[in-house]
Amino acid sequence: MKILLIEDEAKIAEFVIKGLSAAGYDVTHVDDGERGLAAVLVGAHDLVILDVMLPKLNGFDLLHQARGAGITTPVIILSAKVDLPDRLMGFEMGADDYLPKPFFVEELVARIKAELLTQVGECMRTSVGIAPNTLLAKLASNMQKPDGLTVIEAHELPQRLYGLKPKAINGIGPRMVQRLERCGIHTMEQLYAAPRELLRTAWGGVAGAEMYDKLRGQWYGPRETVAKSLGHSHVLPPDLRNPAGAFAVLNRLTQKAAMRLRKQNVYATSMSVHVRCRHGYGDNRGLMGDDRAAHVGETQDTAFLLHTLEQLWHSGLHLLPQPVTVGVQLHGLIEAGQHTGDLFGFEEAAADAALDAVAAGTEPSPSGSLSARVAPAKDRRKLMAAIDTLNSKHGKNTVYFASAQAGLDHAPMRIAFNRIPDLESDR
Repeated sequence: MKILLIEDEAKIAEFVIKGLSAAGYDVTHVDDGERGLAAVLVGAHDLVILDVMLPKLNGFDLLHQARGAGITTPVIILSAKVDLPDRLMGFEMGADDYLPKPFFVEELVARIKAELLTQVGECMRTSVGIAPNTLLAKLASNMQKPDGLTVIEAHELPQRLYGLKPKAINGIGPRMVQRLERCGIHTMEQLYAAPRELLRTAWGGVAGAEMYDKLRGQWYGPRETVAKSLGHSHVLPPDLRNPAGAFAVLNRLTQKAAMRLRKQNVYATSMSVHVRCRHGYGDNRGLMGDDRAAHVGETQDTAFLLHTLEQLWHSGLHLLPQPVTVGVQLHGLIEAGQHTGDLFGFEEAAADAALDAVAAGTEPSPSGSLSARVAPAKDRRKLMAAIDTLNSKHGKNTVYFASAQAGLDHAPMRIAFNRIPDLESDR
């Protein structure tokens, strides 16, 4: 669940962020009213926690403008203004709840749970754990199910957990249990009593030392990871298991991937397309599909990527019979701060020659895919930004490239094992 916190007092913001992050929520913090309003209008959050006495634009006016703009995101006001007229003003401006300062984070989480129940429905229950760090909060959330709220405070450690088995800790699976037992660790008491170096041995490295600290309540923030690629794949429904249907879905996947590039403010340097079939073709009866790839300079331009897709598709992928799955991947991602615009551009003759090579099926890469370098796109950044804004405000497929027409209702959002999808760009 994504929460937007609009709070100018640094200590309160830090307290709320740490408490909600430990409870498993994804918190974004803004410290003034104008930036807060801009973030609310984007509509990328599931709930807003709003202070009233903010610099540049107070919380009441912010909420009034947001509701006037059609924003329906639930809002909980968190304020030291506790008099009845102030509370009434908050609800009149469109607040869903009003929590006075000072407050307990447990009460704030309880109100978030209640708001989630109101918005999603009674069938969606959540168990929340609050603890000094994410590992212990996850453990706490599992101690009372369903619909629980469990708090583990630092002074309760480690005795509060002695009734649990080591496998209750997230990340300790059957194999890890066996490794711990070989080190003489069978119970939670023994796990806490084990020295740091023994845990390093059990985990085979620095992860054991981190576990030693986490068990004692030390805070470890989320690790920053740098994505190297992004993309989408889709299993085609029976009526689209033909070249035309596969190409339409690939167009849809490419448009989704390009929007994610802009959303994440990164540029792709290469693109690959794969098609998997039920049967082989030609002299390669054993093959189940094929891949194509192309260098694209540094781009996040949908039209240019669609043009590249078309060139790759007609380099031989269009001849594959009975396509079952298709996918698009954008590789070599570069952050916007490291992006270098094309200074000279590729010569048209060289670009045409590269595309002709792809169309002719020449120069296969060692992996069996074909590679080409295609000419850079025109600068359409304003156009792409306008399309993203319209789709974000009015719903998916408000504006789209016509080549995806047949695949619009396909390739919906999927929750991957290693990534929580972004509702705005993945839907």
